[in-house]
Amino acid sequence: MKKIKISPFYIVLLVFIALVLIATEIGKGRLRDLLAEYEGAQYKYVAEELLETKLRAGDGEALADFFADSFSEYETKENAAAYLSSLTDGKEFSLQSLSSGLDDTVLYAVKCDGKKFATLELKKSGETTKHGIELYALDSVSLNPKLLGSYSVQLPKNYLLTVNGAPADAKYALGDDVPTASQDFMPEGVSGIVYTTYTFDRLCAAPTFTVRDADGRESAVRYDVDKDVYVADILYDDALAAEYADYAIEAAKAYATYMQNDASFAQIKKYFDPSSELYGNLRTSQTMWVIDHNSYEFKDVEASEFYAYSDEVFSCRVKLTHVLKYRGLKDYNDYVDMTFYFRLVDGKYLIYNSFNNK
Repeated sequence: MKKIKISPFYIVLLVFIALVLIATEIGKGRLRDLLAEYEGAQYKYVAEELLETKLRAGDGEALADFFADSFSEYETKENAAAYLSSLTDGKEFSLQSLSSGLDDTVLYAVKCDGKKFATLELKKSGETTKHGIELYALDSVSLNPKLLGSYSVQLPKNYLLTVNGAPADAKYALGDDVPTASQDFMPEGVSGIVYTTYTFDRLCAAPTFTVRDADGRESAVRYDVDKDVYVADILYDDALAAEYADYAIEAAKAYATYMQNDASFAQIKKYFDPSSELYGNLRTSQTMWVIDHNSYEFKDVEASEFYAYSDEVFSCRVKLTHVLKYRGLKDYNDYVDMTFYFRLVDGKYLIYNSFNNK
């Protein structure tokens, strides 16, 4: 039998083809691995993992932890958890890419039942796969700011404020002082009552504002609907009231009697500061033009709202009903509601100014 001789050329060619086939298979395997590695490193999977592991609708505590940096330092975790649970319970989260994928930073919108809930920011982490493909990691998260609220409170200067039990930092004071009417009635060198405004944002709901004066007394805090702001009431001086209430009422009765032409100025001037403009106005008042009456009495008399601006200046509010009587006619009620300002003159407190309360 004749042996078939194969040319060395074909032997080399066959070996070469075999090597190419082997190399091709190895290359294809490596390419598949590389493509799989590339696919696995895509940032969308990081976002999807966050959606699965961190964003669980209705799990208020997990959401509160995840979005902790979105809340004010004065918001409590309990409030945040309850709020986020109420927003998401029974709803579904979804992701929407907000980036082209060509940048080092990638943004995703997190939607809750189709409405914007939060934003995820992914960034190249500096780490790579074994083949040098750059990996992404979570850089920051932020809750939709429209889901959080801003709340303001006004309180007298030098009062102390806590928000949800935490002392308020002065940096939250707006710096726009709000003077009260008292500021217009102060003598030189004395300050009236001035309110300062604090504003706190990134809160789930209206916080608990607690306001105390320098003596630790707690002020009532009410909500002013018209101004959309919480306001702390002024705390008044009970000791001052105990000492001067009778005197203030006595002065108010004297003033009312004089204005109805039932007393002379000489009888009332002892209550008023002779150096004041008020003293001059009273002394020259035309008090003869009054409602006819032949007797009178006082009802519903009270003195309140005593406030010391300094050791020598205080104010108080006096209310009374001056009942004017005339035989055979119906009584006429003259309602008096005034704030008097007293200052120390030669050792005695005298009224130097006043205004009628509305």
